[in-house]
Amino acid sequence: MEKAQKIGGAIYRVSELRAKKIMESTDAAEVRGLEQFISTALTEHAQELLGCWIAVETEYEPLVGAFAALLRRSGEVNRRVIAARQEQIATTEETK
Repeated sequence: MEKAQKIGGAIYRVSELRAKKIMESTDAAEVRGLEQFISTALTEHAQELLGCWIAVETEYEPLVGAFAALLRRSGEVNRRVIAARQEQIATTEETK
């Protein structure tokens, strides 16, 4: 986790430095150093990252999609049940 935080911090810092209107030579050197660190770190862990990416795409995304579809369907059923109950109540009150 510490490595991921360092990589994330480096990415954030590069973005921060590149957003500056005026970049000084020390900023440019820092960006180059950070980019080298990011490149090395990601290259060292490329197989792990690729494995995670594949797992997310093939397992996690379909699972989340199926769960979202289930929630949508459940919401539709609940709306129909509520509408039917309201209609039943309205009909009962009209006959009184």
